Amino acid sequence: MKKVLIILVCCIFVVVCSLVIHNALKPNDRPLTYEIGNVKKNISKLKNNYKNTLNKNEGYWVMCDGCQIHYRTDGVGKAILVIHGGPGEPYKKPWEGLKLINQKYSFVYYDQRGCGKSTRCVNKFDSNNWSLCQPELYNKLGIEPALRDIEEIRKIIGIDKITLIGHSYGGVIAALYAIEFPENVDKLILVSPAPSIRFPIESNLDLYKIIEKELSEKTKKEFEIYQKDEWDFSKIIKKSEKELSNQNSYFFHFYDEYHKNIGLSNSVSLIDNLVDKENIGGWLSYAYALSFPKHFDYRKNLRSIKAQTLIIWTDKDICQKEGIEEYSINIPESKTIQIKNGGHFVYEENPSEFSKVILDFLKN
Repeated sequence: MKKVLIILVCCIFVVVCSLVIHNALKPNDRPLTYEIGNVKKNISKLKNNYKNTLNKNEGYWVMCDGCQIHYRTDGVGKAILVIHGGPGEPYKKPWEGLKLINQKYSFVYYDQRGCGKSTRCVNKFDSNNWSLCQPELYNKLGIEPALRDIEEIRKIIGIDKITLIGHSYGGVIAALYAIEFPENVDKLILVSPAPSIRFPIESNLDLYKIIEKELSEKTKKEFEIYQKDEWDFSKIIKKSEKELSNQNSYFFHFYDEYHKNIGLSNSVSLIDNLVDKENIGGWLSYAYALSFPKHFDYRKNLRSIKAQTLIIWTDKDICQKEGIEEYSINIPESKTIQIKNGGHFVYEENPSEFSKVILDFLKN
């Protein structure tokens, strides 16, 4: 009987150890996940005792949790907030397409928390258990604080109804904010919005698969290894912010070849001059990814957006027509314009046409 008990205890110990190791290797536990309405419900409980103002040219804001947000402005007139994509890919300079109309509007560019010159809220975890680490990622860098930051910025700027321009994943963030706070958005501009409004998505909308198809066989094999390492959570959880930032920056090695192979070689230098690759976010992209349930679909929630919405994409955009239509079909007051001779960064690739489309929309 004693031997049986010893064997039983050993078996239980092995099972428990296996479960601990399994949880450490994969982010199966997501104690906190985003739900529509979370931000509006929780933001009323928060108070910001810091003195924030919108200065000309450049500055920092201190958010309610103490996180410092770096921003720069370009232009004069009504302030419009520009939300970068990536996730975690801030800009080194204003958009060329918006510089052409900066005598009529003031464009406010900010580095989302966790990237650029803003506070890197997470550096490295002591634990290898994702169930312990995910809540910290969510609370410090997740989609909820990202949306809360926009609401705080709106109050700092002093605008009752703000106009937002979101590019790529920044379009997802802008759309979610407009869902949360429909009464606070004047106009909404989504530039090549990412198909990440739901998950999972079909392979024809998967941006990585679209890139992979256009790579040489040699680079394609390298890209497959990169993707495997990028989402190997047993390795990721042990890395620092800087290590992950470098890893995320290496994505452009593949992205550059993709642009060359689809006939947009000029985009490589344009993106290089625009994106602050040295300050790309490390943990930020994982914080966003782990903020959501394993399966979600916010397409129906897009119907609650009240703002007039402009959706822009291009003839050589990595974002496919089917993904763009998921926004246009569901946002009530929306119109879609396709600009020719451009890719995913149309405001740099065809700035004159881009500025005309933006100006026409803002004037109406």
